[in-house]
Amino acid sequence: MRAQSGRALGAEAWARRLLERKGYRILGAQVTTAYELLVDGRPLSIVVRADYVVERERKRFVAEVKSGELAPSLETSATRRQLLEYAVAFPVDGVLLVDAEAGLVHEVEFIARAQTRTKSRHAALAPF
Repeated sequence: MRAQSGRALGAEAWARRLLERKGYRILGAQVTTAYELLVDGRPLSIVVRADYVVERERKRFVAEVKSGELAPSLETSATRRQLLEYAVAFPVDGVLLVDAEAGLVHEVEFIARAQTRTKSRHAALAPF
């Protein structure tokens, strides 16, 4: 566990330099925000923390740094869900997935459900 934590911290430091080399200006590190849910009519505040908030060409992004074999992949459901939550929670123009070990920065766009077509075997789940 300690080795994994150390690797993550090293990846974040490396990612900061990578983002700057790619033209992003660091606005904040370990940035927290909150968003609200209603659960059975009662408000619930959810606090989230992202690795970086950055800016490039007048656009703001929340950036999540991932390292290891599986985490930097959008095939990994936990990574996708985390980025989607950031897209909802942070007042930004986009979301970045930073693969620190590979030296890659991916800009991730979530396409609105109304713009996608879902094929389902269940009529109740078919798009309207």
